[in-house]
Amino acid sequence: IVAYCDSKRLFDACKRAGKKLSFYGRLDQSVPVTSIVLEWFLRQASPNYACFLLRGGLHAKIIWFKGEGAYIGSSNLTDNGWWNNIEAGVFLTQDELASNEVLDGLERIAAVVHDNSIRLTEELYGFVQALEAKRAGVRSGERGIDDWFTKNCPILEIPSLAAVDETTF
Repeated sequence: IVAYCDSKRLFDACKRAGKKLSFYGRLDQSVPVTSIVLEWFLRQASPNYACFLLRGGLHAKIIWFKGEGAYIGSSNLTDNGWWNNIEAGVFLTQDELASNEVLDGLERIAAVVHDNSIRLTEELYGFVQALEAKRAGVRSGERGIDDWFTKNCPILEIPSLAAVDETTF
């Protein structure tokens, strides 16, 4: 259950490990789950890999490996989320989830998200592709703003944690 996703890395890893996968992502006008990700699920053509989308509102970041444990944190499944942003999260083992009464809460969240999501279809995939095409024109205009901001912002950019020497902490 992750709001934003532009990377297939976790999905590829699950497939290599032979793990079943159900992904729940957000659908809104900002295209939080890209067509590249949606195409991955459509190409699998397998009941072991399912993608569901929920319109707006979803902001959770929960990666739950049932029977193993769960990551609960701030990072989306985006390259920025895992490599560039400063994010925070925790991985709790299945025993920790059960002993801290977190498991019931996760199951309730998962049920609500599932009940309000729809399974990915070719039609929905086409809709997201059309939305991405419309967003491309908007984003090209934003590049000038991004360049101006980078050049003129009076605050220095901090390095990503991936680039920081671990002895700093």
